[in-house]
Amino acid sequence: MAILLFLIFLLPLPFFLFILLKHGNNGCGSLPPTPPALPLVGHLHMLMFDKSPPHVFFWKLSQKYGSLLHLRFGCKPVIVVSSAKMAKEVPKTHIITGQLAYFFHQTSNFILSDGTKLLRSAKEMPAAEVQVIKAVIKETFRLQPTVPLLMPRETLRKCSIGGYEVPAKSLVYVNAWAIGRDPEAWENPEEFCPERFIGVATVELALANLLYQV
Repeated sequence: MAILLFLIFLLPLPFFLFILLKHGNNGCGSLPPTPPALPLVGHLHMLMFDKSPPHVFFWKLSQKYGSLLHLRFGCKPVIVVSSAKMAKEVPKTHIITGQLAYFFHQTSNFILSDGTKLLRSAKEMPAAEVQVIKAVIKETFRLQPTVPLLMPRETLRKCSIGGYEVPAKSLVYVNAWAIGRDPEAWENPEEFCPERFIGVATVELALANLLYQV
């Protein structure tokens, strides 16, 4: 009798789980796309069992669900921005557009200025060759940023990004590593191509000069 009652209790359990999952994903159609979630933990199990670094984990999800992603870590809503277009739409009053630009400019300016001073202190170089070195450094940081996942910020109130509703008190991550590989922002994003930051003819001339001096 006890076994029968136990089985009767278990039978409706998959149905209730299905309803919970469906409600968690579609309870608000204006939220950004989201993977199926579990009750209570949300998407924490996906992060815990994926062996990739967090920025790669988020990037893989964005390939399937889109460049603006809604996740839930326990009770905390999380928004992940993985494209340059979506990053530009993040309202400055709520989150990060300024931080994203600040990160890229400060990092590149620090490396480029120090690198240029080092090169010029060692030997005066033609301007074209310096531009090539700068382009190589920029392209390196595009593919391998020093901070691949920017520090999260919390939304002050409910807002809209890319036509989607973002709940108040959401943690917003900008995936700089994914933005550097965004095919809408970069042609052949997986290729190491410094020429994208400088004229091709200038690059060829500068490289020829460098080779001639070796």
